[in-house]
Amino acid sequence: MMKNGKLLVPFAVISLLSLSTTGSSSRCRSVRGFVLHYYICEGFTSTRDFALIDPTRVRRDTYFVLKDSSLDYLPSTAFARTKMSVLEISNVSLTTYADPRPNSSSPFEPVKNSLRKFILNKQQKPPENWDLLGSVGTLETLKLQKIEELNLTSDFNKLPRGIHEIQIEEASIDRVDQDWVSKLSSLRAICVKRTTLKTITRSMLPTSALKLAAIDLTENKLSSLPDDLTSNMPALKILDVSFNEISTLHEGTLAPVKRNGGFANTMGNPLICDCGLAFLLAYPRSWYNSCYDRESLESIPIESLTEQDLCGGARHSV
Repeated sequence: MMKNGKLLVPFAVISLLSLSTTGSSSRCRSVRGFVLHYYICEGFTSTRDFALIDPTRVRRDTYFVLKDSSLDYLPSTAFARTKMSVLEISNVSLTTYADPRPNSSSPFEPVKNSLRKFILNKQQKPPENWDLLGSVGTLETLKLQKIEELNLTSDFNKLPRGIHEIQIEEASIDRVDQDWVSKLSSLRAICVKRTTLKTITRSMLPTSALKLAAIDLTENKLSSLPDDLTSNMPALKILDVSFNEISTLHEGTLAPVKRNGGFANTMGNPLICDCGLAFLLAYPRSWYNSCYDRESLESIPIESLTEQDLCGGARHSV
């Protein structure tokens, strides 16, 4: 918004940006946004600090942020009597996410009928067991950003079966299970980008993927894609594998996206101009596919090549 030639930043944005200080005393405050109501708590060093939360200010339209804190665990009563729709835990040191006391329930149990999005940001690790969110039937989106130690294990299958989207960004990934989210048949979008992921297989994705419409694997360490990666995905419209280390593609991987009238992004990969890519000559020009000449290492738009160029040994002259 402009006024007298000056840019005016919305108050809610200014307030959120100003809440990144550390070392301050424990506090919670409320900030009114244009769409959501923000409730920010910071500086927590004891489970007793959760008593600072005013449940009357944490309603269904609330984006709740717990940040810049150091705790042993999240008590089962941490979010008691609240009804937030978004919960973000950011830069919070936790020994464990679960309440270790006998007969304690999940700390997310109180918001099982309101929480739609759960975000972990700048955390050393995620919860030890995703079953902690298992009872949150309203959960639609899980976002993990800047996680230092993240494993794509089959434990993700303990997330609510109705979850729609998993977003993972800027994470260091070590262990990968072959049945990572195989049981989450309601997933519509899977995003794993700017991570150390080196391999992806069809078995890692939902076995029943009738609703899966988007797969984003941008800026990882992938060197290849399996031929059957997108098999049995009738709703798939977007496949983004840009800026990886992929040197060739299989038609079986991209054909379902083309058949569904979708879009595949392969930019930024060291694809080699050879007969293996000839099938792309029949694919939409809007996909902007390009490959590298094996000898000159020049990037060449595939649409400017012919099958003879790719398969007959004739080099394309630029």
